[in-house]
Amino acid sequence: MARIYIPTSPVLILTVDTNHKTKEKESNEYNPDDSFRFSGISENTGQNLSKTRAEIFHLLKENKIRWPDDKDELFINQSLLNGKDFFGNDDNARYLPAVSRLSGGVYGSMGERGKDFLLHSPHHFLIVSAAYGLLMPFESIQFYSCQFGDNNLTYEKWTQKNLISELLIDYINKYKIKRIFDFTYCSTLAYHECLNWPLINQKTGSEIFHGYHKWGKGDAALDYFGVYILDHMLLSPTQNLMELESNAWHHDHIFTIERKLFETKKPVNDNEFIRILADGENESVEFKARALWSLDPQKPVREKPPSNDEMKYGAKASKIIIAKTIAAFLNTDGGNLIVGIFENKNDDHDDHIVGIERDYAYLEDRCIDGYQRMVIDTILKPFFENDFFPHFSKFISIDFKKVQGKTVCWIKVKKSHHPVFVIFGKDEMFFVRTGPETRELRGKREVLNFISNHFK
Repeated sequence: MARIYIPTSPVLILTVDTNHKTKEKESNEYNPDDSFRFSGISENTGQNLSKTRAEIFHLLKENKIRWPDDKDELFINQSLLNGKDFFGNDDNARYLPAVSRLSGGVYGSMGERGKDFLLHSPHHFLIVSAAYGLLMPFESIQFYSCQFGDNNLTYEKWTQKNLISELLIDYINKYKIKRIFDFTYCSTLAYHECLNWPLINQKTGSEIFHGYHKWGKGDAALDYFGVYILDHMLLSPTQNLMELESNAWHHDHIFTIERKLFETKKPVNDNEFIRILADGENESVEFKARALWSLDPQKPVREKPPSNDEMKYGAKASKIIIAKTIAAFLNTDGGNLIVGIFENKNDDHDDHIVGIERDYAYLEDRCIDGYQRMVIDTILKPFFENDFFPHFSKFISIDFKKVQGKTVCWIKVKKSHHPVFVIFGKDEMFFVRTGPETRELRGKREVLNFISNHFK
């Protein structure tokens, strides 16, 4: 039988499977051409896939793969047969295409229209599955129950020697994929973490865009992902998807690019970064110990009276201070803001590396990815003008470095082509750098004089 789905573009959409599945309209029809095993990956990679699926089949039948709250689901696998999807020969197995079998999450919101769109989509579409590793959208699979849980045995099988990552790398290189849209971030973090993203980035050179939704978190985001994929991706021209920007909102979705995250895992031997640390604060460098200190519960007895910023902005004070510094760099000659370093004002002591980890307590996702989204969602978006924020990634990049075992956030700012104001309520504030200080220009005449002299 001929393959029914033949993508041709250099774009790959990556999703996850779901607990919710249907048994309606099953049949014993199995087309190997629609499977990932025969998608064009190398024979060696294909054999590793076959071997691992077969092992997982037997582990599922023996109830050796467990996950939280699985007692009401384990019985499902007793009906699994050693069929062709697990590289067995049982002709009694009953199948459905993956996008028809999976009825919740991304696929529930895509609905029947999504299956039709996929058939006519030029873009590649793959599904991360705890039982099957990687699935083609119309690959025939049985009715099963299997999750990664808390990095359980099936997680170990697929991540051993980076197996699932190597499967994806083989596919990407085979079809010359240039950009990956990753929608694997859900409540079970193992679906996202089973893939070695830096390794994939390194071995393929593909841009990896990690997708997040503005309102939906964890599994709640999957429904939104499905709608977005259906309405704005499957039938979109390749050029439109290749032109999407990272760190910019697209219909309540935002994408962070893996290239920056990959760079954070390199040792700190970057000459520019080392020079910035060595030179200390100046007109183009500012250190901040934390970005979320004003969210800390107030101590009964303060060591010093609250600052003017605390009095005016309350719990938002520390974020406003970050926004002021970024705006000052934008309006002057650019610069570097590094969060996670406490500047020592005494010349006889080095600056103290405190890291950003203490702020993780205030993040939903307590990692550098969550920290980056915090900067974008709760500092850049609310405090900068609407005509600047959608294009901020042209002027602002967010990176992370390890220093003395702690993580610092490096916000690199280019000079803006136009004046940028910080917005708080009805206030529009204009900041510049004067030497190592951030200063607000208050008078209308002072602001206009600076703008007319500084922006051409």
